Amino acid sequence: MVNGLTIFYLYMELPSTEYLFMKKVFILLLILLTGNIFPQENTDSLLNQLDTVTGQERIGILKDLCWENRFSHPENALKYGLEALNLLKQFENYEQEASINNYLGII
Repeated sequence: MVNGLTIFYLYMELPSTEYLFMKKVFILLLILLTGNIFPQENTDSLLNQLDTVTGQERIGILKDLCWENRFSHPENALKYGLEALNLLKQFENYEQEASINNYLGII
């Protein structure tokens, strides 16, 4: 049989609905605000490197640019990925080709 003291004890253990709501809002805001703090710096540095490299290194940078821009600028990501695939025709690096095709499929 449940007495009043047991119910009171259980009530005190459960957080209030306002507390739960504020906790969920705080966690959601924390996730949303900290997700994209510095993504532009990485893209800018990759674009600076892209002007100076050729060959296999250029393919790697194009691949990274494709991945970094997949959500923010999908049209640029597609452009970088297709350029990397065109350059890969000169080399027989099937692992890179599969990875770039995977990135393009995600876009």
